[in-house]
Amino acid sequence: KTLFDATRIFRIAFDGDILYAGFEQGVRAFNVKTRLWVDFRLEDGIPGTKVQAFMIRDGVLWMGTDQGVMRIRLKPYLP
Repeated sequence: KTLFDATRIFRIAFDGDILYAGFEQGVRAFNVKTRLWVDFRLEDGIPGTKVQAFMIRDGVLWMGTDQGVMRIRLKPYLP
């Protein structure tokens, strides 16, 4: 089952048990142990219309969009 269009992924990052995939509409996090997904999408309040970059550092997801930067503390959201 395809969960999103793999041709539009612009970056993949792996942090511990979590695999992150950045795509135009947001960042998708996949826990490889629990096999659960969490989405951080533009529809969830991220500024802008297109995610252009992301990074994970010290439990924080940083996303750069065409209209600003968003910081999300991951602990409350990840399974």
